[in-house]
Formats: sequence, structure tokens, C-alpha cells
Amino acid sequence: MRTRWVYHDCDDLIKTEIEAYWSKKAPRLERLLTTFPEGLHELTISIYWHRARGGYEGRTVLQLPSHTLVASASDADHRSVVDRLVDLLATEIRRHRARLRNDWVYRRKNRRRDELAAAGPLLAQDRRERRREAFVELLLPILKPLKEHARRELRLLEQQGALGRGEVTAGDAVGEVVLRAWEEFDDRPPGWELDVWLMDLMDDFLTKLRNEARPVRLAGRHVAVAMDREGDDATSSAMTMEQLLPGDEGGQPWEDLGELEQQSRIDRLLRTMPGARRDAFIQFFLEGFDAAEIAMIQDRPESEVRADIESARRALKDLLRGEAGQSDEAARLGESREPAAVTAGAEQ
Repeated sequence: MRTRWVYHDCDDLIKTEIEAYWSKKAPRLERLLTTFPEGLHELTISIYWHRARGGYEGRTVLQLPSHTLVASASDADHRSVVDRLVDLLATEIRRHRARLRNDWVYRRKNRRRDELAAAGPLLAQDRRERRREAFVELLLPILKPLKEHARRELRLLEQQGALGRGEVTAGDAVGEVVLRAWEEFDDRPPGWELDVWLMDLMDDFLTKLRNEARPVRLAGRHVAVAMDREGDDATSSAMTMEQLLPGDEGGQPWEDLGELEQQSRIDRLLRTMPGARRDAFIQFFLEGFDAAEIAMIQDRPESEVRADIESARRALKDLLRGEAGQSDEAARLGESREPAAVTAGAEQ
């Protein structure tokens, strides 16, 4: 991070002390800025000494590619000014990251719905005229986000030992959804958005995989061939804290872990959650569905869905802050705590 210092009426000794103290605090901000392109953020720090008031005033202006963040603080002690500036700037960075993430999820959801809305009349025409091949060819490319969702869940099921590695692919799951969509298109629930209905079909398929001793027979495997030509990159199904808790700041124990260990602990927590809770959380934060839509998908009360989302979020926050230890304790927190309602502000 490029940093520029501007002083007003400060002596050289104070300048040296302030910059040395700032250098101890700067890594916290640098960790929060790792999601922004390196070299494209510049920080200006201005320090004023007000002789008449006997105190210091500090201002920061952080220029990011997407926004400019500012903070200011005053105190008689220059170290306290630095502490407050870092706290304020860290808060602003977290808020901005969360806004960017939420905007991205919201735009992705709208794009998905726009695509399905445009395809809907053609899918209906293909169904009326019994053109299954045309129906499949039109729907498959639009279902890439659904494939991502399936890939994430299948990876966790493999880690649980519920499935053998590669026994069922994300393409297989989408193939099953496409076949059911073809068979049930005319009978879909009235008033449902197409993406909600398709996620409902996927949820049914994944629930069967979780609950049956043997994998269900895959009638749609031949449909999946075209989609699986891209390959199922396991790394693309990995979920990061930045995706799951945008804008949240981790504790030092979490920051000291390598990326692989962080991913391992996230996976451990997610795979020990009940499947419905995990799905509700991921559908809410990664796919952009609201709690009412998830309740439709999972066929259960909206209040339960909200409670599950909040419970999963709290368990992940504990893991991020290093409060859940290094075992499955974080997952047990998600089970044992009394769940609270998801606030309306968390929704799009």
C-alpha cells in the first residue's frame, strides 16, 4: 500500500514516532485490502498539531479502485489518534468489502433471473412441441451457477464419506435437474421464479444423496456429458471466508493459518452442519436467494430458515475469530446455540 504523509506544525521527533507506531498497525489494514488489486490503493495520512487546543488531529484518505474511504480522529496523544484512525479505517474497509460482495451477489442473481426469464417462453414452446433436445440445449448453459452449487455440496459429501470421489459429478446433478425440469415444466408451482424452482429440484436431488444408503440411479447422466466437458475443477468449489462473511475481520490466530489450513477448517465446520442449515446459509449468502425463497425451496417455515442462516453465520464468525478452537468445536457451536433471527439488513 502506497502511503503518503502530510504534517502540519509537527516536530521531527513526533513525525518519527507516529510513522513507527503506524507501521505496527498497518498490517491489519493490509490484510483487509488483500481482495483489492495490489498497487491500486493509495493512502494519504495528514497529521495536524493544534497548539491552542494542545492536541492532534489525524485524517486518512484511502483511494481504492472502487471507492474512496476517509476517516478522522482527534486526541491529546498522537498514539491514540493512530489507534482510532486504524480502527475507523478498518471498519470502513470491511463495510465497503461487504457492499461490493453483496452488490456482486445481487447482480449475479438478477442476471440469472433475466436469462431464465428470456428463456422461459422458449422452454415452454419446446415443451409444448415435445422438443426435448432443444429444451436441454437451451437450459444447460444457463445452469452454470446451479452447477457451482452442486459442486460445492458434492465435495462436502465426499469429505463426509457419503459419496465416493467422483461417484456423482456436478454435471450429473445438473443432468438430473434438467430431466426433471423437462418432465415437470408444465406442473411447476405457479408464481415461482424459475431459478427458485430449479434450485428446489437440485435441493431434492442433493437431499436424496444425503439420505440414501446408496446413490440414486442417475437417469440424467447422459445429459451431463456436455456440461462435464469443461471438467470439474475441485478448487473452484472451495469456499473462502471472504465469500461467506464479506467484510468480517479475522483474529490473529486465523490470520496466522495458511490458505490450505483455513480451507480445511471451513470445510470441517460446513460438513458437520445439518445439510438443510448449510444449504440455507449458502443459498442466502452465495446465491442471493432471500429467506422466503429458501423456505419455499426447503418446504419449511421461514422462521426456521432465518434461524439456521444466523446460526451458521455465528459459527463461522467464531471460527474466523479463533474462538472455536482447532477441532469440530466450531461446528458444535452451530448446533448447540439458541439461534437468533436473521436481520432484514442482511438480505438484498
